[in-house]
Amino acid sequence: MKKELASLGLTLIDFKIEVGYDENGKIYVADEITPDIWRVRDENGNIPNQIDCAKMLLAKLRK
Repeated sequence: MKKELASLGLTLIDFKIEVGYDENGKIYVADEITPDIWRVRDENGNIPNQIDCAKMLLAKLRK
């Protein structure tokens, strides 16, 4: 995730994921991978909120 965000000019600050276990003890990621779970810094040092981050990512991906 860090590498992909860097390719878009963003620095990953941190993120969270939720995990769960099945009855056999196997671990599963139980959260989506979206701007809702991470904080990034743009090229100007700004930390966009979740909605602005999603819009920024979509704009960069459409180029």
